Amino acid sequence: RKEGLVHGKRLQHSGQWFLQLNYSERTHWTRDSLSFSSTDRGDLESSFTAYFNNIEIENKIIPPEIIHSIKRSLKKSVLLAQNSISGELGYIYYAPINVAVIGESGAGKSSFINALRGVRPEEEDATHVGIAETAMRTSYKHPKIETLTFWKLPGIGTMNIPPKYYLEKVKFQEYDFFVILSSTRFKLLELDLAQAIRLKRKMCYFVRTKVDVDLRNEKESKPGTFDRVKTLQQVRRHCVNTFIQNNMDAPPIFLISNHNLSDYNFPVLMDILIKYLPAQKRHNFTLSLPNNTVAVIDRKHKSLQQCIL
Repeated sequence: RKEGLVHGKRLQHSGQWFLQLNYSERTHWTRDSLSFSSTDRGDLESSFTAYFNNIEIENKIIPPEIIHSIKRSLKKSVLLAQNSISGELGYIYYAPINVAVIGESGAGKSSFINALRGVRPEEEDATHVGIAETAMRTSYKHPKIETLTFWKLPGIGTMNIPPKYYLEKVKFQEYDFFVILSSTRFKLLELDLAQAIRLKRKMCYFVRTKVDVDLRNEKESKPGTFDRVKTLQQVRRHCVNTFIQNNMDAPPIFLISNHNLSDYNFPVLMDILIKYLPAQKRHNFTLSLPNNTVAVIDRKHKSLQQCIL
């Protein structure tokens, strides 16, 4: 149940419906029907609210300090203003992009980050797959786009960190958007985390990984009746049921294989990630995408054309 809802609208993308909601600053989420105890859930919600009250997130394309600098230059001379604009607006082209990838150990975070970075597991700077997590967060730079950084974060409620301190420990305010991964089904705390993220008008995406493994296992166990489409529908339904069982609307859930990026929902996910990035960051993120589909190559071509004066 959502309180403080201002307005919402439905968007259609690639044959699927997405619900885009906008909330007032005073929006809060009530989840009396969820399976956690009321005390635990109250503590979690209040801790998220307290954390948000202590941070400020800048969402404008051009920061106020740059605008003020340009205005001061204009008052002095046009030539000085031109130099100021050239220097200051370089921020737009070199704006940092920070992507948070969240999930429990074994969810496929390392493989997902390697796929987005275009790095093979055996390469020297690859994210190590199958290694137990010991750090609260680990950063991985894109090898070609120096402004793009992927952050591997542990699942909420793991690593002996109480959920109410999770946002503070992972430095929530530093990320442009969040991707929550699961290779089974999403946990209730992950649903709560996503709601807190959206409350601050940041994007959060649910990704179900390793669907190729599910298909292979199903085919091996039922070779005579195996149906690829029905199996994928069952995997998606299994994820959606977590939301339904807790009286929550299910968001888009992207089914992917980190080893076959051109199949399943990976191309759709990339399209959505780009669409909702701030304008000054969209170009660099587009250039970072792996060249695994014609659509990606075409998008890069159009993005580069915009840089030609």
